[in-house]
Amino acid sequence: MNIANGQMTDKYYNILPVDADTCKILLYGYVSSYSEDVNSKSFANEFAEAESKYNNIQIRINSGGGDVFEGIAIFNTIQASNKNITIYIDGIAASIAGIIALCGKPVKMNRYSMLMIHRVKGSGWGDAATIRKSAED
Repeated sequence: MNIANGQMTDKYYNILPVDADTCKILLYGYVSSYSEDVNSKSFANEFAEAESKYNNIQIRINSGGGDVFEGIAIFNTIQASNKNITIYIDGIAASIAGIIALCGKPVKMNRYSMLMIHRVKGSGWGDAATIRKSAED
């Protein structure tokens, strides 16, 4: 749901019809629960709406990544679908956005698009045992 002129509306701005049986969803921007660009709650709501109306869903990604747990929720939402999901990497799918891209069946990239996945990063603070535990996790 979106707010327009102070009123709640059912218009979804990221669901764009392609034809009667196909839509595309834009996953553009930073992935974070605080982001207006991409967050799991908005994505899940829009994805459920798309699933109720379309058999073919195109997800178009241009994201440098963001919060891992928000991205995992998005990945799991897409992965659980029984619809035909095609992922398009329009610019970059990096970090957690790259992981999200992997659940496409298929994944398509343009010649100059980029998919980047890196090793897990993290940090630890505390005594030696706590920092060691952080590294093991």
